[in-house]
Amino acid sequence: MKKGLLIVLILVSICTITLGILLGVNIYRKNTYQLRLNNLYSKTYYETTDLIADIELKLSKLNVSSTAKYQRTLLLDVWNKSLATQLNLSQLYISAERITPLIKFFNQLGDYSKHLANASETRNLTSEESAQLINLHKIVRSLLSALSKTSDLLNVGERFVEGIESEMTIFDNCFELISNENEPDYPQMIYDGAFSDGLLNKVPVFLSNLNLIDIDTATKIVRDKFANTKSINYLTKRAGAIESYIFDVDWEGGIGRVGISIAGGYIVEYVQLGNVTNPILSEYECMENGLKILESLGYPKMKAVWSTNINSVVYIDFAYCENEVTYYPDLIKVKISSESGHLIGLEACNYIYNHYYGREIACDIIDIAIIKNMLIANINIESENVCVIPTEAGIEKIAYEFYCSYLDSNYYVYIDAITLEEINIVKVVESEWGMLVA
Repeated sequence: MKKGLLIVLILVSICTITLGILLGVNIYRKNTYQLRLNNLYSKTYYETTDLIADIELKLSKLNVSSTAKYQRTLLLDVWNKSLATQLNLSQLYISAERITPLIKFFNQLGDYSKHLANASETRNLTSEESAQLINLHKIVRSLLSALSKTSDLLNVGERFVEGIESEMTIFDNCFELISNENEPDYPQMIYDGAFSDGLLNKVPVFLSNLNLIDIDTATKIVRDKFANTKSINYLTKRAGAIESYIFDVDWEGGIGRVGISIAGGYIVEYVQLGNVTNPILSEYECMENGLKILESLGYPKMKAVWSTNINSVVYIDFAYCENEVTYYPDLIKVKISSESGHLIGLEACNYIYNHYYGREIACDIIDIAIIKNMLIANINIESENVCVIPTEAGIEKIAYEFYCSYLDSNYYVYIDAITLEEINIVKVVESEWGMLVA
């Protein structure tokens, strides 16, 4: 009897120790993941603060500048820094209703600055425009003051992530600064940016009339789409135009966060932290993997239209392609690890907003031979493509895209395929982050 009791006690002890080890491992993994998230958010926060401080400095100089040439230089700097600020803010996992006003503000600030920079080629700023810039400067200065409170909290040991449910709460004071009460009265044309009211209220046409799914169905989709899942943790429901369920998922590719649209159950976004330490795949192989992944996620007929390798992570833009026409509004951005070939990032909002079944060109376009004769002499055309491109006015245009070289630079030239108007020219530039366009 005593011997049997001893065996039971030993078994209970072994089970307790094993359970403790497993619990400790899970806690360690969770703490490690939260620490990595906190480090990423801290880095993004300090970069964002530096950018906004630079914007504030440029706006303060505009208050005393009196020459069109110098005003133009400052305005273009504000435009460029505003674009970078929007990118940084979009990397923070904050609910749409809280982060959108900030992104919208810097989008409009950048658009307005670019608009004034173009106007300053022929004239100085008007008194009304100067007054508007003074108002914008006050808002940016107030925003910097709020961000400094976040710095104070960080200095006394606060962290961005103390738990998944409470992450980013120390940013709360910053979001109330940009509201309907203090938002500047921009000229109407400036609302054509990516986060204008019109686009914020835009219907995600790809999801129209699709059935709504519940959390259990969304969990099954995550398990089906991410191979060899070890755990799936439901976090929250994200509101906005593209309502989504948000999960953390641990799968063979790593630990990441995924958003599943409530309408239709499509993967809207995925992000995964971590560095690539042993790159073995080429950029082309990563592009091929990305194409297969999109197909498996329910995004067929995609075409890689741009890629760059940054620290062995391959960033790829895929656009929908039908009947040899590339639809740039239907864009999906993908990140692939050159070590494993796994998906480590995805953002499909543009596709979801713009794509619809039966996309096709419904008008006649001018013969490409005629358009080629319009290009300057001695330009070397390396490729040509029929495409549909978005414009700043929020409409789509059918265009011929020419990838060409001239002297020591490469360019993308876009010519309206109906009116022969030169719509846009994009220059390919080499930077510390890889090949980019400007």
